[in-house]
Amino acid sequence: MASDDRRNRETQARMPRKYQDKIPYYPVNGIAVGEIVMAGCIVWVPDRGRQTENVNYEGLTFVRSNNVAGKIVKVLQDSNLQSTLQRHLREQPRGFSLNSFLNGIQAVAAQFLEENGKPAF
Repeated sequence: MASDDRRNRETQARMPRKYQDKIPYYPVNGIAVGEIVMAGCIVWVPDRGRQTENVNYEGLTFVRSNNVAGKIVKVLQDSNLQSTLQRHLREQPRGFSLNSFLNGIQAVAAQFLEENGKPAF
């Protein structure tokens, strides 16, 4: 998975700058996190990378594995906190859905073709 992550970043870095910001970078585990969030489940993610955008809540991020264990136990013991976190995750933007990703790719491709013309095959 680490090599996929590195390869994806390298690919994005080779793209013209104006396209880099329009195609979101999703490491393999970022897609899984987005799917978990879209399903309404509570998920904790490392406090780095784009997956933090999927949860958008400090209580759902962690620095070390021993840090996350305490956060999970706290949520498991508090049904009100569980409801609050589930509600928060349901309200998150759906920008990391498959359709959103595909629409983003299509928009970038359309812009590229408009600016550069169709390639000759």
